[in-house]
Amino acid sequence: DFDVHIITMWDLFDIVEFNQDYLVSESTEKVLLIGNNVSSEGIGFHFDNDIIDKVYLIPLTDFSEENFIEIGVSFSDFLRRLRNGESWFK
Repeated sequence: DFDVHIITMWDLFDIVEFNQDYLVSESTEKVLLIGNNVSSEGIGFHFDNDIIDKVYLIPLTDFSEENFIEIGVSFSDFLRRLRNGESWFK
């Protein structure tokens, strides 16, 4: 039994534009959105001292950290969870 996650990873050239469109930097300087899912949630890297420390599912309407859902402790862990069909919600 597993969840199916349909995501869009944004083109490198679109990442800056989409982050500006969603006003990410006005809410937090610790997140860079890299994609989204079909539920209008962003997929973003969370940075600590310029190092990616987590990958989060983030509501595109509220960038408060209490609303972030961890979906990977690194980008490779995020990809592994996707490949293995692991649930993001426990």
